[in-house]
Formats: sequence, C-alpha cells, structure tokens
Amino acid sequence: MLETFYKLGFHHLIESGAWDHQLFLATIALAYAPVQWRKWIALATAFAVGHTTAIAAATLGWVPLRLPWVEPTIAVSIVVMALLELVLLRQDPLRKSKASYLLLLGLILAFGFVHGLGFGSAFVPLIGMEEGAGRIISMFSAFTLGVEVAQLLILGVFWILAFLLFDLLQWSPLQLRKSLLFIIALTGAWICWGSLIA
Repeated sequence: MLETFYKLGFHHLIESGAWDHQLFLATIALAYAPVQWRKWIALATAFAVGHTTAIAAATLGWVPLRLPWVEPTIAVSIVVMALLELVLLRQDPLRKSKASYLLLLGLILAFGFVHGLGFGSAFVPLIGMEEGAGRIISMFSAFTLGVEVAQLLILGVFWILAFLLFDLLQWSPLQLRKSLLFIIALTGAWICWGSLIA
C-alpha cells in the first residue's frame, strides 16, 4: 500500500500531464547558473517545504480540496517566475544580489504551497475515512517522498542540460536563459488561459 502512494506521488510530478509543475521547476533551474548549485538546492527546498505544508494542511482538512483558483494560479506562478527572472537577469546578470535571491526564495515558498494544493487534490481523496492517524502519516510520508524524489530527478536532468549548454558548450548562456524564460512565460500564459476557459 505504501509503495502505491509513493508511486502516486512520483508519477504525479513526473508524468507528461504534470508539465505545469515541471515548467515551474524549469524556472527554478534557470534562476541561477549550474555553478551556483547551492542556490538551486535552496530554492528547490523552499518549493518542497511549500508544497509539503499544503499537502499536510489538505490532509488535516485545514484547507478545502479542488479550489477553483488553484490550477489557474499554478499557471500564473509560472508566468510570474519567468518574467521576474527575466527582469532580474537584466538588472543583475551575474545574480549576486541577495535581495533578489530572498525575493525568489519567498515567492517559490508561497507558490510551492499553491502547487501543493494541486498535489493534495490527488492524494487526499484516496485516504479512507476509517484510516488511523499512524496509517495516514505513513501514506502522507510515502506520497510526499515520491513527489520529492521526482522533483530531484527533474532538477538533476535540468542541471545536467544547463551544465552542458551553459558551461561546456557556452551557447550564449545569458541570451539562451532569457529566451527559455520567455518561452516558459508564454507557455504558462497559454496554460492559464486554457484553465480559465475549461
């Protein structure tokens, strides 16, 4: 049973239908150069804390499930992050500003909570009302572990690609990052529009 919840969490982030979450992780990957991997880890941790807190809140019944604004807001989070990073790259190409780093950290934490509400809608309905507290904690732990492993895997792939393109091949790193962020922002806007008219 716990393996099932682990796989559910893993596939919820890794499957092709989860590209809104994957695009958000791409904005994290494009926030800093591969050599600044410690900041990657810090931003990814903020995202993990945010969505784990939201899943826990949904599991405990502190927040309702399937709120209508969650999916559009997830798409908006992609647009906001991509556009913000475009502005920050223009103002501080080497990304040495502590203020911009803290701003990103706070936003990713908040947006992570919103993404977690989306994750929670896939997890909470599967919990039986008769389950004991210990069992629910085990299911929650397995599900969130699956999500975190998938997140680390995706970010690992992004890091390898970024290292190859930006560091080894030196394909106009700054311009390429800006172009990718612009494409991500447009894609996020398209996803947002689709979720609003659905």
